[in-house]
Amino acid sequence: MPTSIFGAVLKGVDATPICIVVQVDQNAETEHRGFFLLNGAGGRMSRDTLIQTVVEKYSKVNLKSCRVTFGFSPCITSMSDSLELPIVLGILAELGKVDAKAFEGRMYVGPIDLYGDVLEKRGMVAYALAARTAGLALVCAPRNIHHALIVKNLPGLHGVGNIAEAGLLHLLPHVQENSLPVPPIEQPDMADNVVAGFTRVRRALEIAAAGRHNLLLVASNGEDATAFARRLPGIMGDLEEGSTEQLDCARIQSSAGLLGRGEFSSRRPFRAPHHTVSRVGLEGGSSEIGEATLAHNGVLFLDDVPDFSRAALDAIRKVAANGEVCTVGITLPARPVIVASMRPCDCGYNPRHDIRCVCSFTKKVAYYARIASILPIFDMIVDMNEEPDSATPVTYSHSGEATSKIAARIVAARAKKVRSLTGKTTAHQRVALTIARLDGRTEAGEDDFDQASLYVPSKE
Repeated sequence: MPTSIFGAVLKGVDATPICIVVQVDQNAETEHRGFFLLNGAGGRMSRDTLIQTVVEKYSKVNLKSCRVTFGFSPCITSMSDSLELPIVLGILAELGKVDAKAFEGRMYVGPIDLYGDVLEKRGMVAYALAARTAGLALVCAPRNIHHALIVKNLPGLHGVGNIAEAGLLHLLPHVQENSLPVPPIEQPDMADNVVAGFTRVRRALEIAAAGRHNLLLVASNGEDATAFARRLPGIMGDLEEGSTEQLDCARIQSSAGLLGRGEFSSRRPFRAPHHTVSRVGLEGGSSEIGEATLAHNGVLFLDDVPDFSRAALDAIRKVAANGEVCTVGITLPARPVIVASMRPCDCGYNPRHDIRCVCSFTKKVAYYARIASILPIFDMIVDMNEEPDSATPVTYSHSGEATSKIAARIVAARAKKVRSLTGKTTAHQRVALTIARLDGRTEAGEDDFDQASLYVPSKE
């Protein structure tokens, strides 16, 4: 009777459980012998050769005299190394070397080497989520245990180092869900002198964090804009443990191979791709995760945005519009707060230091034309070269306040229920409503709209 065992494959940042049915005929005729298995390219060596070598080592059976047939449900289009462990165990069960009853209620994930050792596999958070959804215990390499523990309420979790241990799971205890040690991470603070004095910019940053508004900073000194952008994830507030946002960030980082050894920070991601990044680098492709997805629920910073290629800016525009990336038949989440910086003109004049602009009118028009396609994605545009006008209605006086205090205020503002805007809205309306929410009101008033006018592009 064929043996059934569960494995899983990773597609993008999501894992899908796969039921593998294995049948071994040790009395097959010569012309029907061999592996009837969907082969995949790459890896350390051909999948069927690796599997055959490991099985023969543990079973002492010459598979060249057998017919080995596999079935996958749902069907897969290419072989993944995550299926090596369940396939080997399925064959060994068919040969009578492993008790197939041990496979009940478990999902096995992991590549193996020629010695039968189970290797680490990236994307383990996604595999753990798939196992929890399917109601299956997860079996993986011991080095992946800490990543899987990020997902709470798993039906079970086992760490196995080799094929022999995987066949004795009924004798091994489950791994306990202990809290993971997370080391302190240095976070740039809003109280630093580096960002002191920019009252209007600090207020704009707080509004952007509270309303998840995209922000464009115009600055002659690019370091000023970078300093503020790096502090935005901190004032957005940490990812709440066990929340959907945290699990989304964890599975994305895990699928990209960016999770540390047994550690996951609650800090929101911050990504700052170089202006030479390609469209594929932003959107991702094949098995690679793009920068837009890596910045999901965090901040995507585009320094010197006019220097990005037209294709890259088009990709950013689509991310802002759709909140996701569709590439190679895979849909990936991508909802970051987009912060961009640019110089006032191509020569980068600085009026504060009496540096006169030498650009012609034609050159200025060409410079701003580079970002014309993505200007509509920014709800707020702030010129950092302009000194705040004392006649403006801004009464914000929290300059020098620490990141933790600002973050607490923003979290409280986002938790406040306000009257939602209906129909097609403008950036002016959205920013005014965020200002009202920050000030503890449920509806935007005249003063909120006046203050929003300081940050919203005049085209509206």
